[in-house]
Amino acid sequence: MSGSPSPARTIALTGSDQAVRAAGPVLYCGIVVAETGGSNAVTVRVYDNASAASGTLIDAFNLNGGQSESRMYDRPVWCENGIYVDIGGTGTAAGSVRIG
Repeated sequence: MSGSPSPARTIALTGSDQAVRAAGPVLYCGIVVAETGGSNAVTVRVYDNASAASGTLIDAFNLNGGQSESRMYDRPVWCENGIYVDIGGTGTAAGSVRIG
């Protein structure tokens, strides 16, 4: 279709801190994360950075045991330096990041 936005690509989360996209520009379109352990909390922080939990914070939320969060942005966020996801807390996380 003419004028339609390109579809987002999903990158699976490993359940721990990870570089989703190595250094370089990328569009952050959204994220879906579930706490799969059932009883512990998880913190999720997404940064405009390629290799560490630093740089510009572009998304953040907390999940209690068994909760999930799904976000898809109509207007993606331009990340100049890649995307890094920091998973904290004592829970277990599963999900994916959507990039364009």
